[in-house]
Amino acid sequence: MTDEVPPGDAGAAPGPAGGPPRRQPIAAGRAFALVVVAIVLGVVLLDVGTRAPAGTASGATTTTLPASSTTTTVRHGGASSTTTTVSHANVHVQVANGVGSGEYATDFSQLLSAAGWNTLPPEDTNAVVADSAVYYAAGQEAAANSIADTLKLPRSAVAPITTSLPVSSTSGIDVLVIIGPGQLPAQFSSTTTT
Repeated sequence: MTDEVPPGDAGAAPGPAGGPPRRQPIAAGRAFALVVVAIVLGVVLLDVGTRAPAGTASGATTTTLPASSTTTTVRHGGASSTTTTVSHANVHVQVANGVGSGEYATDFSQLLSAAGWNTLPPEDTNAVVADSAVYYAAGQEAAANSIADTLKLPRSAVAPITTSLPVSSTSGIDVLVIIGPGQLPAQFSSTTTT
């Protein structure tokens, strides 16, 4: 007799003379590794299987907006609330005095700068305007709304930048604040500057 291993018994050790082949015991390390892999796989599949599908009304969603803000929407049942946080230092703000006299553009620039906004040198408008307004470039509406809130201006005073604004240029400006006499923000309405 020979110590040949019959086909299909790969991994089996030859048995004693004339006896059936001996099987080697499975190494304890291999068994442990297989159990760990099975547990990890089960946890991953369970996590994936219990996630809420995209677009459902549970959980919180955070979206990073272009270079200036983060919007967080939290949904509770059917209701949701949205909070937008604007990175002030990334927003170029131009303040223009549309009153015709005074240093309102300088005062408002200093106020916004103290609040962390990246203000450009103040300027005067080409003509006197009736009301204060906040104008925004594409993607900067949240910043404009935040600035309007800071200045205690109504949201109705916020609009997109157009080419018909009474300033020399809007190039490089993310938000343009034009101060007008008819609607001075509350903290400056009784202040007279020269």
